[in-house]
Amino acid sequence: MDRVSLFNQSHEDMEAVTEIADGSPMAAIVFNLGYLPGGSKEVTTRADATLKAVTSALHLLGAGGVLTICAYAHEEGRREIDALRKLFATLDHAFDVYEVTVTNHTQAPVLFIVRKKR
Repeated sequence: MDRVSLFNQSHEDMEAVTEIADGSPMAAIVFNLGYLPGGSKEVTTRADATLKAVTSALHLLGAGGVLTICAYAHEEGRREIDALRKLFATLDHAFDVYEVTVTNHTQAPVLFIVRKKR
C-alpha cells in the first residue's frame, strides 16, 4: 500500500497527483468515466474536464506506463469518446493507443488503453 495513492475527487483535479508524486512518473492511471451507477444520471463526467485530466495524466506517465479509460456511450459520454479520439490522434510516436469496442452494441462502453513507450 505504500506504493498506491487513492484520490476521492474529480479527475479535473489531476494537479493533486503531481503534488503527491513529487516528480516521480506514474506506472498506471485508471479512469472510469460517466456517472455513478445507481446515482443521478444528471451528474456525469464532461468532455472538457476529461480532456484536461487525460492531458495531465499523459504527462504524468513514465516510460512503459499505462493509462486506461473506460468511457460509456450515453449522451455526454459520446462527446467524451469523440474528444478522446481526436486527442489521441494528435499524440506522437511515444505513445501506443488501443481502442477496444463491442461492435454489435451501440451503447457498449469503449476502453482506451494508452502506453507510453519512452
